Amino acid sequence: MPCAIRRFASFERHLKNTLKKYPNSADAVEKEIASLAGAPERGFVYPGFGNLQVRKFRIALRAYRLSASTGLRLIFLYLPDKALVAPLIIYKKGTIAAEHQVKAMLLNALREILEELGD
Repeated sequence: MPCAIRRFASFERHLKNTLKKYPNSADAVEKEIASLAGAPERGFVYPGFGNLQVRKFRIALRAYRLSASTGLRLIFLYLPDKALVAPLIIYKKGTIAAEHQVKAMLLNALREILEELGD
């Protein structure tokens, strides 16, 4: 059963900032995000979030000759009981200096989403 994709303001800000640097890949990135509806278990479970399924996968930017290993990282929340996928953050590999910065960004995005969802 396909999931709904719900995008929140915090993610849209990350996406806008990322696509400023890679405007020729906007359609490819949107296609990858849309593909989550049919494949919400895509990627790897991001550690440290308990029972929440925070997942991460790589996106290649062919227009810029960036492979999946050197391209973008998309981290999203998958709520199977609600059949919902919520993208959290997107960034280019190497633009965030430390893993604790990624986790801080994720926690902020999760707080916003869970408050809005009423959980």
